[in-house]
Amino acid sequence: MIFDSQSAIRNPQSAIGKSAIRNPQSAIGKSAIHNPQSAIGKSAIHNPQSAIGKSAIRNPQSAIAKSAIRNPQSAIGESAIHNPQSAIGESAIHNPQSAIAKSAIRNPQSAIEIEVGCGNGRYLRRAAGERPGHLFIGIERSLSYARKAHDRMVKYGLANVRIVMADATRFLAERIAPESVHTLHVYFTDPWPKNRHAKRRLFQTPFLETIHRILRPGGQVFIKVDLYWYFEEIFCRFDQSPWFTVAACGMETDPDRDLCEITGFEHKALVKKGAVFTLAVRRCGD
Repeated sequence: MIFDSQSAIRNPQSAIGKSAIRNPQSAIGKSAIHNPQSAIGKSAIHNPQSAIGKSAIRNPQSAIAKSAIRNPQSAIGESAIHNPQSAIGESAIHNPQSAIAKSAIRNPQSAIEIEVGCGNGRYLRRAAGERPGHLFIGIERSLSYARKAHDRMVKYGLANVRIVMADATRFLAERIAPESVHTLHVYFTDPWPKNRHAKRRLFQTPFLETIHRILRPGGQVFIKVDLYWYFEEIFCRFDQSPWFTVAACGMETDPDRDLCEITGFEHKALVKKGAVFTLAVRRCGD
């Protein structure tokens, strides 16, 4: 008997086709993995539980995986969106330009909370656990900290968190839909204390414009800093803006609070400087 491998690739219901789907290491299986347009390849894309599908999910460099990353509506794409621990999910998390990342960020089923400069993810881990119905996005420009944050989410099994390695100002301005964000968290952003570096501080007019655009009416911004002069500067910017209302402000001084409730940076600031300054702002228009 002569076996036609091309026929098998075109017909995943044949005995050879089914065998190939179960065995991604076979020559036909490998061919299908690298050819997402074949019937077996398409079958794998729509069946992430098959051996080829699972192999593709573990290998984001395969053609099927790349096809899924470009098509978040496919079964593998949807699986990656709901499972950021998979290789495709992780690849999408580190590539905010991918369709999967965009689809996850624009998930209309969840209230979206974003943390700017999430560091190692300590705050996100606690908040995501407390509010499992919300989608959390942590933006971190440092690769090492983004990986630590991602690993922390994997460790605690938190599927409602996405870690994005990106510049926060550009990401928020270019990738977040208008009036889609429930809450924005900005904790201990770099104060750039020298006068000649003042223009590098985060809370400039363009950033406030971005916040106003992406927040829902009534959406909130929570801010913490460890320098009083910087707190005053941020407070004045929001207080003088017609787009926001200052809802609350205060000072925290207890370094012995449960470490699960505060970030590592906040604990160090409380120990070394004795105080942390907080600000809560609400977008007008609710």
